[in-house]
Amino acid sequence: MTLQRKASEPGRRRNDLASGYRAKTAVIEISDRHVVLFAVGAVIVLFFLSLQAAFAQTAAARLRPIVTVEADIVRLGDLIDGLGDNGEPAVFAAPQPGASGMISAKRIMAAAREHSIYGVDPGGLTSVTVRRLGRRISPEDITRALSAALVSEHQVPADTELELNSGLMELTVESSATEPVVIRNLSYNGASGRFEATFVVPGSRAMELNPGRVIGSVSDVVRVPVLSRPILKGDVVSANDISMERRRRSDIAGDFFLDPAKIVGNAARRALPRGTLLREGDIQRPEVVEKNATVTMFHEQPGIQLSMRGKALSGGAMGDTIQVMNLNSKRTVEATITGPNRVAVTGAVLQQKPARAGTAIP
Repeated sequence: MTLQRKASEPGRRRNDLASGYRAKTAVIEISDRHVVLFAVGAVIVLFFLSLQAAFAQTAAARLRPIVTVEADIVRLGDLIDGLGDNGEPAVFAAPQPGASGMISAKRIMAAAREHSIYGVDPGGLTSVTVRRLGRRISPEDITRALSAALVSEHQVPADTELELNSGLMELTVESSATEPVVIRNLSYNGASGRFEATFVVPGSRAMELNPGRVIGSVSDVVRVPVLSRPILKGDVVSANDISMERRRRSDIAGDFFLDPAKIVGNAARRALPRGTLLREGDIQRPEVVEKNATVTMFHEQPGIQLSMRGKALSGGAMGDTIQVMNLNSKRTVEATITGPNRVAVTGAVLQQKPARAGTAIP
């Protein structure tokens, strides 16, 4: 009996050890399951928290009805208001400089979802208008650059006038391209006055890839006097009514006035509009005697000065010779206009008692 009890002690210890091992293993397995469950729960919580954060970030996000951009790309933040740092991704190409286009709201929403942005409020919009800023290059900008290049490269006089006949007359470049037009590859024929050139605007990527091209001609110009305001028939032209303008010499062949001094003080023969380049037939000396007007006729001889009333049979200006009828004798004589309704008669004697020498004649 004693030997059996002794033999069972190691067995009991082994059984106790095995039981303890199994208990510890069970505890470890239970702990591992708790860790796994905890990790899975944490992932789920983090997922929902991230979704909540994403929706919270876009809770105030809303489509903009009209968007203005400067670059050649459109970012999410340009199209959707309230994205903050999430609006950086470039999602669409911008229109050409100075142009505009439309993007459907569905495409914008799809682009937002591709970048994990949800909950954007379309605000009832079905599309968004995108406008791109641009800088307009006018014909004046091009001709200014051409004129400078012709003067420096071909010694063309600076006061010539350029006419653009064909090619790119006007365009819009990127608003960031602020430099003046630069002329390239300029050719000029001095005999015909024709030229051809290409040009670019520094800083414009589009123009660097595809420069503009123009063809035109050079015209000699002169400064000529033109009317600076409308003139009515009979109005006397003053110095304030004249301004000097540049006109092509080929356009002023004929009897046009080039000297304003020959215009000032004369009267318009007819109504003349502003900007008129005057011919000799457009003006005349101011008429100081009208046809059928009653005039005072004067005749002077040494020591004698006679006056009588007459009727002008035609009108005229200072210095003109007209026909005048003596109202007393009914004779018609020639007289020279000396002032408003005053004429001087020569070579005829008026039937009027002579005034004493030195007496003023009214």
